[in-house]
Parts: sequence; structure tokens; C-alpha cells
Amino acid sequence: MLLILGILGIINRKKQKKYYIIFSLISSFFIIFRFDTEFDYVWYWIIGDNRFEQYWFYQQTYTGIEIFFKIIYSMSRFFESPKFFFISTGLLFSVIFFKSLRRYSNNIFLSLSFYIYLYAIYIAFLIGFIRQGLAIVLSFYLFKKINEKKYLTYFYGVILITIFIHKSAIICLIFIFLKFMEKKRNVIRIFYILLIFVSFRIEWLVNKIGILRKYNFYFNSTTKLENLGIKTITALGFLFLAILVLDFKSKKKDFFLSDILKVGFILYFTLIKIKGGHIPQRISIYFLIYFPIYFSSYIYKFKQRKEISIALIVLLFAYGNYQLFKSSISAKKNDNKSRVSGQFKLQFFNDYKDLNGKYIPYTDQEVEYEISDN
Repeated sequence: MLLILGILGIINRKKQKKYYIIFSLISSFFIIFRFDTEFDYVWYWIIGDNRFEQYWFYQQTYTGIEIFFKIIYSMSRFFESPKFFFISTGLLFSVIFFKSLRRYSNNIFLSLSFYIYLYAIYIAFLIGFIRQGLAIVLSFYLFKKINEKKYLTYFYGVILITIFIHKSAIICLIFIFLKFMEKKRNVIRIFYILLIFVSFRIEWLVNKIGILRKYNFYFNSTTKLENLGIKTITALGFLFLAILVLDFKSKKKDFFLSDILKVGFILYFTLIKIKGGHIPQRISIYFLIYFPIYFSSYIYKFKQRKEISIALIVLLFAYGNYQLFKSSISAKKNDNKSRVSGQFKLQFFNDYKDLNGKYIPYTDQEVEYEISDN
């Protein structure tokens, strides 16, 4: 149905708003009421489930979590509903994301297709890491302030997101530098060189700086590269390079957006050795979230933009469903080892006992705490 809505939205621009609203509502429903859809789902559940009150993870993780999420969890505990956490954060994520995208993209259904069908690096990744996902879409929403050159407003916004939502959002302050230096290409090139150097030396820096040493375990992870989205992001990288080459002599270049993406790809490929915690993706996604907008805007320049956009949407749809089919087959073969369900589920009629994998984050330790159904 989403495929049909996307095609209709491209064919009939007069009704595009209507199709977009329907598309957004359907997608939001599945985002809000999803169940057991990502590795961290179990620990997000435990913190909001009063039945785990005597389990060490229940209070210890709550104590160290950001202020905004403490408020959400306090409400979850008050209503005695761990599902409240997923519903409220899912609703907030959906409203911010779909409102922001409509503001930035002139080829909105093609952009949406990238976010939805390349789910492993976009939508599923963002809603999987819930706290950081909210930080990313909030910074995405703030992007308009940078374009309006309201640097101070953007700065304060990023600081608030960093304090109350997720510390990683501080990296978005790079956007101010990129926008401010947009016309000074030599300065930007020097920045790229410094960024590459620092990224390659990141393990050394982590080991040398005392406050960062606690993150050293990320370098020793056994996570496979394919789990970091390397194939998909490499393909996007080649598409990006192709546009840069084809657009080399253009006088209407969007230097700012291309600079953002260059930083994203540099960070991803230079940090790829940090496999633990999906760090390359978790850092670069603040920048690579703009790729669908950049690419869709480029396609919009062509006279045959409708035909090209429809063909790309169908291709992305086919690829996304192929990946889903592969992952579901793999999950069925390893059902006892998988940390998430092999099939998409909704929260209705499901409880903690129905979660497929019950593991403590970043460990192979299962949750060793039994709860009653009462």
C-alpha cells in the first residue's frame, strides 16, 4: 500500500499532501505500536516494567538515563505500562520526522522510500536506538535554523538535545561550522583532512584520554561488518560520488548539503573499525540522514523526474522486501539465538514473555530474572 501511495503521490502532485498524510499515518501506526523489533527493545521494556523493581538493571539504568526519558519512564511506571514508553516516544518520533521531511524535500515520496525501504540504516535503525533516534530527528527538525542562519538558536537547540535527549547530538555543532564556512572551500578541505586524521587515530585518543577509556570495549567487538550497513552505505557513497562528478561544473551547487554528506561518509568509513555499539552508523547518521533529500532533489532537476522517481521507488521497494525476506529466513533458522522476533509484531496481546531475545545490552548475558504474569 505504501508503494501505491508513493507512486500516486508522484503522478498527482495536486493530491500529494493527501497521500503524504495517509502514508505518514500508516507508517506512524507501525512505529508507535511495534513490538520486539530491535536488539535494545528488551532493556527499554525492563526499565518501565514495575515487575522488575527488584532486578538491578531496573533502577541502575534508570538512574543514568537522560532527564527527558526519566520523565517518560516515571509515567510508564505510574501507569504500570512499559508499552507507554514505546507509544509516547514512537508518537513523538513520528510527528517530528514526518513534519520535518515535508519541509525539506521537494521530491518527498522518493525521499520517503529511502528512509522506509533502506530500513536497516534509516527508519529501523532510528527507532531501534530510541534515545538517539529522537535526538537525530530533533536535530533534523532544527536544520531549518541553520539554513536561516539563526546560528545561536540552532546552537542552543543542539545543547538542549544533548543535555536532555542524547549526548551524541553534540556532534551537530559541526553543522554551524560547515554553514559558516560554506563559501571558504579551502578551509572546508583542510577540515576534511583533519577529520580523517582524527578519525583514524580515534582508538589511540580513546586510550589516552582518561574520560574516554570506558569506551575502549567498542574496539573489541565481534560485530560483523554487514551488520553495520556497510553494503548499503557503500552503495549510497557511490551514488553520492556520481552526483558530485556529474554536477561538478554546475553553478547551482548546494555546497552545504554536500559538505554534510561528505562529513557523514568520512566518519562512517574511517570509524568502521569501531564495530561495537554500531558506532560508525550512530555517529554518521546525524549527517547521512540528509542523503535521501540531497539525492531526491538532484533527481527533481530532470524533465523525466516522475518516471525516474517511480522507477527508483519500485527498485527500493523490491530491495527492501528482499532484505526483509532474507532476514526473516535467517531468523527462522536461528530462532533460539535471535535477539529479535523473526516476524514483525504489534504490541497488542503481547507482553514481556513474548520477547524473543532477553539480553543485557552489549553482552551475551541473558536477563536472569523471572517475573510472574500477575
